[in-house]
Amino acid sequence: MTTIKTFACELNIGLAPSANFPDAPATITADVILATIGRACRVLDFRIVTLEYKQFLSTTEPTLAVKLKVETYGPFGLRDLVEIVADHTCQDAIAVLHCDPVEHAARYRAGELDGELIGTFAASWGTFNPEYFERFAGVPCRATGGHLPGSGVQAHSADPYYARHGLVMICHEARGRRLWEALAHGHHVITGAKHDAVRAAAVGLLTGA
Repeated sequence: MTTIKTFACELNIGLAPSANFPDAPATITADVILATIGRACRVLDFRIVTLEYKQFLSTTEPTLAVKLKVETYGPFGLRDLVEIVADHTCQDAIAVLHCDPVEHAARYRAGELDGELIGTFAASWGTFNPEYFERFAGVPCRATGGHLPGSGVQAHSADPYYARHGLVMICHEARGRRLWEALAHGHHVITGAKHDAVRAAAVGLLTGA
């Protein structure tokens, strides 16, 4: 009999891409990170139970605090998911805080928060330091601005390009090559190799500029 597995965690994901990814865009936006998490879950056959996020400014860069809970019957684990997200959002590593899957409360090991750094270049950053990890509950929510037209998404939670144009950038990788696809309200607009160039072209096509 196959047993369902549940993983719960909090993530701190930087919005500044690493120099270890030479084809990375100038910045990584919240919509890219959320879309990457969603696509990685589909690839690994994970069902998303909880996915919440808040953006804050850390001591080094704008960062996304993510609260995530997933379920799966398959062989993959949380590390597989985070490794995909780290690579596709051009991060050396992502800070992961392991949580109880029932109450989503932080887990502790030897009196310290149970966390780790996961990513291709995680070794360059040493070990998980709880003093630098921003807990999801501790990140203040910005004042809400109502919902986006025709959407259940609150305006304060949306990336500005999504808020104005319904624009989401998706990264596709095949044969070692990354391509960026711009979607507007779920419909294909344009695809290209450079994130910022594709986004600019998509905005031009959508606005007639």
